[in-house]
Amino acid sequence: MFAKCGDVDEARRVFNQMVGRDVVAWSAMNAGYAQNGRSSEALELFELMKGQQVKPNDATIVSVLSACAQLGSVEAGESIGSFVESRCLDLDLRVASALLGMYSKCGNIDKARKVFEKMPQKDVVTWNIMIMGLAINGFAEDAIAHYEKMKDIVVKPDEITFLGLLTACVHAGLLELGLHFFEMMRG
Repeated sequence: MFAKCGDVDEARRVFNQMVGRDVVAWSAMNAGYAQNGRSSEALELFELMKGQQVKPNDATIVSVLSACAQLGSVEAGESIGSFVESRCLDLDLRVASALLGMYSKCGNIDKARKVFEKMPQKDVVTWNIMIMGLAINGFAEDAIAHYEKMKDIVVKPDEITFLGLLTACVHAGLLELGLHFFEMMRG
């Protein structure tokens, strides 16, 4: 509760006084750090959690991947990605989307592509993350190709999809195509 209200220090004080902290308590504290811009502390707490032999859940992984993305730390993110793979933690939609977003924001498009390809299911959010990641990292044609694949498998694009496409067009100087996507978005 304290962390949600922005008082992360008070949340940590209460957390430190807890006896028998379970994964929910660890995850809540991690989320508190990540959501309040204290990414380094989220990563430190994650390491402490692992040292205490507490198995992280999906919420924990999503929070620490968000912290890695905020820091732009590919190394830490890759370490967490490897941790997920080595522990055979579920690569469900939330965790996969967080990994995809972290790799994209940190500029590691090759890893992002691998995660995207491994995903057993994809929704509009994961397609948008991939399209935007490609767009902001200079792969405009690939972003547009992903949009075409998205349409082919009948995933309906939304405003964020078109924002990704417009970003791709701006980065690649594709003015006419950008206008086409803008008109599609409006109409």
